Amino acid sequence: YWALPAWLGRQNLSAQIEIHIGPAGRVLSTKFLKPSGNDQFDAAIMTTIKEAQPLPQPPKELISSLSNDGVIVGFPL
Repeated sequence: YWALPAWLGRQNLSAQIEIHIGPAGRVLSTKFLKPSGNDQFDAAIMTTIKEAQPLPQPPKELISSLSNDGVIVGFPL
């Protein structure tokens, strides 16, 4: 689901986002830890996360951690 317009991809931007995932693979919340500084790039990240749902169901042993602590994802992937 991650796709950027070529002109935006050439700008060497990066960001980190914390994603909290529920037991059914739905995103519970998101929070930018390091926004890119470019609104269009950051919006593309949020669109990617939204369109990728539902994510695969997490293994039982990770459900608590993913919903409570979240996972940090860097973009570009």
